[in-house]
Amino acid sequence: MFQYEEFFIRLTPEFLIRQNENNIAESCEGFLIEILDAENSSYPLEIISVAKGYELSENSEKEAEEFAEEYLEEMAEVYRKLLRDE
Repeated sequence: MFQYEEFFIRLTPEFLIRQNENNIAESCEGFLIEILDAENSSYPLEIISVAKGYELSENSEKEAEEFAEEYLEEMAEVYRKLLRDE
C-alpha cells in the first residue's frame, strides 16, 4: 500500500476474467486496485481491476501503480466531495 495525495492505494495481484475481441472469456494476469481514504483506510472508496493486454501493456506493479495514480488524478475531486458529504 502506498500514499498518493490524501489517499492510499492498495495493489493486489489477481487473475481476472476479461472478454477478448471474440467475446470469449479468458483469464488474465492483473491487479485489483483499492483506493482508500487516508484517514479511514478500512473503507475503500473504489475497487477497480486492471489486466495485462487490456488496461496494462505488461503485468507489472510499476505499471499498475502508474495507472492507479492517473485514475486517481481524474477521480480525486469526486472522492473529496464524497468524503465531505458523509
